[in-house]
Amino acid sequence: MKTKHCPSLIFIVFVFVSLLSTVIKVNAINTRFSTEELTEKYQSVFISNINISSLASEPAKKIIHCFDVNEKGMIAIGSNSNGQEQICIYSSEGVFLYGYNFDCSGDFCVEWYNDHLNICLIRSDVIITVDKNANIIEMAGIQDTIDNNTLFNRFMYSTNRNIKNNEYILKNNMGILNAFATGYSQISIKDVENIETVVYEVDFIERIKAVIIPILVIFSCLLAVFCVLIWNRYHNLRYNRQSAKLP
Repeated sequence: MKTKHCPSLIFIVFVFVSLLSTVIKVNAINTRFSTEELTEKYQSVFISNINISSLASEPAKKIIHCFDVNEKGMIAIGSNSNGQEQICIYSSEGVFLYGYNFDCSGDFCVEWYNDHLNICLIRSDVIITVDKNANIIEMAGIQDTIDNNTLFNRFMYSTNRNIKNNEYILKNNMGILNAFATGYSQISIKDVENIETVVYEVDFIERIKAVIIPILVIFSCLLAVFCVLIWNRYHNLRYNRQSAKLP
């Protein structure tokens, strides 16, 4: 009987160990997203395409597209700079610490997981973990699930983070032009006494850039609609005049 069941037992143990090692490998990246393993070939191509590099110094402040804050109060700010995506890390006092430039065709968001910064590339469904020197430590595919979509919405569209006793708030300070803004221009911190301190703010020129394109698009659409209405009105009047001349 021993001889008969031994191979089956060994096989079961082998399968269990294989599955366990797969799970460990898939979930090795520290993230709230559920992930899946990527092939080495895909990882190699992706790394060469993303072209991530570290920033040597603090760049000009850009309109904010996404942000996240870790337990130490470090603020990761995602924005676009001259066609390249940019992430800058600031302290809770607004002091620049380090940052990255990288290429990305589509939206992205940032996620702190303890001291690790994750960059979630939404169109590619890929998440990478980077260190402060722009080295990619981990990489995984993001699974297409309802929970993951909920997390994406949180990191992409949520305008506040509550860390310990402070609230970190994304906002705009452009008055009536806020309705046309494509991003945010300011980050402030509100403490337990409701005292609010601005720690990040873009300059006036950048604020204008954030609204001028949407305004031009809206104006162009309204102008196109107006021209179509005028053209139709003209043709209707012409048709009515010609019809009136007929016997």
